Amino acid sequence: MGVKRVDSVSRDIEAMVRADLSPAEQGKVIAQYVKEGIDEADQANRRVLGRVPPRTITVDGRSGAPIETVNPKGGSIIVEWELVADVLVWIGQTLHDRSPIVSGA
Repeated sequence: MGVKRVDSVSRDIEAMVRADLSPAEQGKVIAQYVKEGIDEADQANRRVLGRVPPRTITVDGRSGAPIETVNPKGGSIIVEWELVADVLVWIGQTLHDRSPIVSGA
């Protein structure tokens, strides 16, 4: 699975989340921010791959947990897109296209 780490994002989110909100409300603010990032990545994948690859979301170590349940004080949200299959298909097609059987070389 492809992994993209953005360390500065956590500092940006901390600055955006108001301290006077309840933890549940803070989780909702964080979730909205993360969902926007996921949507952007999905759109980029659709442009490049022609589809959105499957993804896994892990919230505070719980796979498939709702994003809104993130612990606003040091929790984590990890989103992983399954990109390996696409790379392997491309490699297989490239090997086939350049093989001596096809090219005659």
